[in-house]
Amino acid sequence: MIRLNGVFVQGGLSIGPIHYLHRANKPTEHPSSLSPREEMLRFEAAKDRAFTDLKRMQARIGAHLGNDEAAIFLFQSMMLEDPDYLQAIYDHINDSATAEYAIDQAGKAIIDFFASLDNSYLRSRALDARDLSHRLSGILSQRADIGGLRQIPAILVAEDLTPSETILLDTGMLLGLVSQNGAPDSHTSILAQSIGVPAVTGIMVDPRWEGRLAILDGDNATLIIDPDEATLAAAHPHQSPGYDPSSASELTLPHPAASQRPLRLCAMIDSAWEAIDAYKLGAGGIAPYQPNVLHGGRATPPSEDEQLLEYRRTIDAMRGRPASFQSLDVGGIGLGSLFSASRQERYLRLKVQFRAVLRAAVDSLAGNCAIVLSGVKTKSDIRRCRQILEQSKRELRAEGADYRAVGLGIEIAQPFAAFIIDELAEGMDLIIINGESLMRSTISGQLAGALPNYRALAWMLRQIIDAGHRHGCIVIMSGDLESFPQAIPPLLSLGVDNLSVPVRSLLPLFELLSKASEPSQNKNGSE
Repeated sequence: MIRLNGVFVQGGLSIGPIHYLHRANKPTEHPSSLSPREEMLRFEAAKDRAFTDLKRMQARIGAHLGNDEAAIFLFQSMMLEDPDYLQAIYDHINDSATAEYAIDQAGKAIIDFFASLDNSYLRSRALDARDLSHRLSGILSQRADIGGLRQIPAILVAEDLTPSETILLDTGMLLGLVSQNGAPDSHTSILAQSIGVPAVTGIMVDPRWEGRLAILDGDNATLIIDPDEATLAAAHPHQSPGYDPSSASELTLPHPAASQRPLRLCAMIDSAWEAIDAYKLGAGGIAPYQPNVLHGGRATPPSEDEQLLEYRRTIDAMRGRPASFQSLDVGGIGLGSLFSASRQERYLRLKVQFRAVLRAAVDSLAGNCAIVLSGVKTKSDIRRCRQILEQSKRELRAEGADYRAVGLGIEIAQPFAAFIIDELAEGMDLIIINGESLMRSTISGQLAGALPNYRALAWMLRQIIDAGHRHGCIVIMSGDLESFPQAIPPLLSLGVDNLSVPVRSLLPLFELLSKASEPSQNKNGSE
């Protein structure tokens, strides 16, 4: 038995195998076999993706810990807009270097500069620069997320972790975190606290620990490797909830209404990181993954491989629970021929997205993935989307690529859909009702402070839900129901099958649904 003491970061106690973080150091080729223009396009696409990722992480950390902590990614965002840094990369690429080599060389210059400074705050910027270089190179090489925490829950041990690596961890499989380098107030420690697992720093780590059983006691900043039976037995009553060493294939945190909620509560997300949070909080599925963050704010749309990696991470995070992916806007794509450039571009983007979902669905444990069509205006739009989906399957078969058939759903967000819902629901597997959009549509824009027309809203919902059930669809109501809890009983009475809410609303609504399902009692305490 080995007992090691470190520095406290996050309290708690976990028992499980150790996973040592190995980083794959890929050589950066030089010179490039591509033209400078092609390498420049590769770099610009990676830069756009990195900038989007950083904004996502800022939003996620801001929601967990506050905006001050979220600002730890601000320096990297600023680097991506710094003309000197970008010019150094452009110069290397114009000298026939690969984008990876250019990023590595430009990053080294900045890392060396900040590491040489006397100010501790400025010296820490060297880690941010290294983190950004690692991020850009990872996007270019399509490296998967780090840690390898996919088979069983484990205590992750590493010499150090960059902020980006920490935030990308599959926290559903993370029992604890041990690092050799770092300080309790470092970026990584702050992020470890947001994950909420036991964490210790200042322990000399060894790759030979891989797979060995350990106890991580965050409260006492202690790591015990190969504990004896007495130590293990003493630790079991105090360990973190949700982990059973005899059955380490699943780690799930219980939620208040796990055994008695009247319907499935799903999560609306816009990133794989939110899917990790949704799983930990007990969401019954993803309905849907919204593509606005992945596709928005970019000079070039995400490639098929970029989308594939993001969708795979989402499916991995949910570990067999249903996952539906909202399509890009399909409105009008079925009208006539694809004669305009904008319609042709929309068609191509849809096909890339459909191919990525089909390929990612292979990783689903239960095979219950779906594409939810957004912006449908006519039955012709649906027919055209089915053609694109079938064409995507034919192409993947011809290429010898693995894929799995997915379900098809439709998002209802406009009042007109209630009048043609039988036509739209035919052949669908699920219907997602955008409750907030429908509600807004009933408010008169001419009257300040006007309330929704609840009678009109109820009529639309009844038409949609009844038609969905006639056609064998699962009907899901999505929206921010935490701020409108009085709507839940009417929705249940209308027969909606599932509710879908933002991740932040999951726990409050689990508690609300749990209370709603408790049997009423009289004053004497009898039912």
